Amino acid sequence: MPRVRKAIRRAKALTIPQGRKPGGTAPDQWADEPFAARLYVSLIVSIGFALAATALRLARFERPVLLAVVLALSSLASTIKIRLPLTRGGSTMSLSYAVNFASLLLLGPLETTLVVLASGWIQCTFRVPARNPVYRILFSIACLCISVQGAGFVFDWVAGGRTDLVYGVLNPIAAAATVYYFLNTAIVAAAIAVSNGDSIINVWHQNFLWSAPSYFIGAAVAGVTAAAVNRGSFWGVLVGLPLYLTYRSYRVYMTRLEEEQRQVQQMSDVHLATVEALALAVEAKDQTSQKQMRRIQICAAGLGRAAGLSSEELRALKTAALLHDIGNLAVPEHILSKPGSLTPEEFQRVKSHARIGAHIIQSVPFPSPVAPLIRAHHERWDGAGYPDGLKGEQIPFGARILAVVDHFSALLAERPYRAAHSYEEAIRILRSEAGTALDPVLVDIFMALLPDFERQLTEEQRELVVSKPDGNADALADIAGAHREERILFDIAQALGLSLSLGDMMGLIASKLDDLVPFGSCGLFLSDQEQQRVYCRYAAGPHANAIRRVGTRTIDKLFEVLPQSDADARGEPILDLLGCALRLPDQTTGAIIVYDTMAHRYTVDHRRIYERVAKQAAPAIYNSLMFERAQEESLTDPLTNLPNRRYLTEHFHRLVASAARTRRRLAVLQMDLDRFKQINEGYGYHVGDRVLCQVAVALRSFVRPGDLCVRHVGDEFVIVLANGEPGEAQQRAQELQDMVGAIRFEVQPGMVVPLSASVGAAVYPEDGLKSEELLETADARMYRQKVAHRARLRGAVAQPDPVALRME
Repeated sequence: MPRVRKAIRRAKALTIPQGRKPGGTAPDQWADEPFAARLYVSLIVSIGFALAATALRLARFERPVLLAVVLALSSLASTIKIRLPLTRGGSTMSLSYAVNFASLLLLGPLETTLVVLASGWIQCTFRVPARNPVYRILFSIACLCISVQGAGFVFDWVAGGRTDLVYGVLNPIAAAATVYYFLNTAIVAAAIAVSNGDSIINVWHQNFLWSAPSYFIGAAVAGVTAAAVNRGSFWGVLVGLPLYLTYRSYRVYMTRLEEEQRQVQQMSDVHLATVEALALAVEAKDQTSQKQMRRIQICAAGLGRAAGLSSEELRALKTAALLHDIGNLAVPEHILSKPGSLTPEEFQRVKSHARIGAHIIQSVPFPSPVAPLIRAHHERWDGAGYPDGLKGEQIPFGARILAVVDHFSALLAERPYRAAHSYEEAIRILRSEAGTALDPVLVDIFMALLPDFERQLTEEQRELVVSKPDGNADALADIAGAHREERILFDIAQALGLSLSLGDMMGLIASKLDDLVPFGSCGLFLSDQEQQRVYCRYAAGPHANAIRRVGTRTIDKLFEVLPQSDADARGEPILDLLGCALRLPDQTTGAIIVYDTMAHRYTVDHRRIYERVAKQAAPAIYNSLMFERAQEESLTDPLTNLPNRRYLTEHFHRLVASAARTRRRLAVLQMDLDRFKQINEGYGYHVGDRVLCQVAVALRSFVRPGDLCVRHVGDEFVIVLANGEPGEAQQRAQELQDMVGAIRFEVQPGMVVPLSASVGAAVYPEDGLKSEELLETADARMYRQKVAHRARLRGAVAQPDPVALRME
């Protein structure tokens, strides 16, 4: 927690400079350095130049010629540089170290101060790839001054005035070289660590430990040279030869080291790019764009630097940012793409992705732990997260960073169950989650740095568009399209199994299919085997009327017919179609066809998808047709093809309820054929069936649109008259009796059976408020009329045959 509190004080100071990429070189401007780094550099510069001023004031310059020679050699050697492979580029090592150390042995630390001042300035300004800022030059010179003064002090202290070879020369040189090495490398390592937020020991171990031999070899060469000069021997000049050979050896070594580091960095970049590519492929399953992934990477790395993570921790955080949702591979697609709320069981499956992702990554030997960050990135600050219910600082620090970044990115992304939030709304929601779901301190840091993150993301996207076509984006779009295709086809298959209504089924198919196969209008055509034709059963879109008029004798002909545009289609003609037959193992039931006003609209891929949809739809449409036929048969009298008693039962109460709502009358006529039993017994039941069919034909012509006519039972029929007034009901009843009486049914050639009927009428609401009451009233009146007819027949004059009359 102290690190986080310190980080929030640095948040505004440590912003990402424009043009600098994460993991790149150090900032070049003094204001871009963290406050701690500026304070440290100022301290070193102050100490170094204070020591230099003191040394120059105390120096006696008793050997000016030698000082001039050493100064010239040091200046020349400072231009011969070897680039050091540090993590923060731009550092070099020159041959001037051996000359400076020789000056330290020949002239002492006071006069040598002038030498290092000159060599330090030349080394930072001559033959450099880029101009160094002033604060770097001053820091480098101050570092040399401190190192020389420290080494000189230790040399004099160890020598103690002795002149013997071991204790007066070798030991002091070794001690001075050791102090020079540690001071020089530690000061620079500390500067890098403070600026990068790394550990000083880690930086020193990685970048400077290997250079120790060069310091001791240089000190040995300087010692031999100083001894030769002190003895007045010019053979000391030949020391330049091993010095040059040493330089050449180190130059070759550094070149090879740089090449190895370049290869290692290249392999590291390849590995990271591979991880990123695979992660993007996985995220494409969830419709996560490359821009969203880059936002997560940039924000996670920037927030990690601001919070003071080391370089190893940053690498682990970047990797976790790429792979945090890899566990979604174990979550079924239909759960991830579900548009509605998840069931408790489905949510448990979704929550497992953090645990599964950690298990997948656990076996990968990353330099720093990545699996704990992936496992805990859905933990909440208040302890209500998953999978382990960690709370507050129990959550790994990197996971808390990842939670903030992932939460913000998710708010900006569209999900199957909600639309994307606006940028301002996402910021408001993120602030509201601080202290409950998210670490409040990290949220504050994130808010302070967010403009810089977005600016860097925008610059990257602009450079990507300008530099090269984004083939990677096309590949990700293909992956996302494949997952979208599977999801939509699954939705269609699920929808087909949820409805037996043909209209509802086609509406669902049309709404889902448009995401995969674009079209303007569509139609369902069915084959009528009896009439040997193909007709349109369903049509939708601006050309629906034109599609309904299409009819052919075979299904294959449908795929050759382009419906002509209607006026309501804005005059845009249909220029292309895509059709697939609905095939079953033993028959072809019809076809589904989509139409579009764009020529050559449909591709081979569209046909592949459409054929798969048609294959799924064929049995479902056939089942729907069978259901409609069964339903029709269950509600239709098979003899007369009139609605049956079951149909009346299901629909009569709806008609009564509608009459009640609209406050209108409703009339019911119940009719029974007279002497029908005698016809059945006298001429056979097949003749009676023919009588019923002929009466049914007459009844169809009798009823008006909106009326209902059903075969109730046996020879009884029920007619429901819409808007039936009492007087009108009696009139229609009489008309019905007259119509039946006019029928002359020929039972045999030359023999006619006259028909008659008894009819009872009831009117809503006078005769009843319920369908049952109306039927009972109409039935009672019909029965009274039937009794009256029988009495009239018994009292009538006897005829040759009361049932049949022979035609004259």
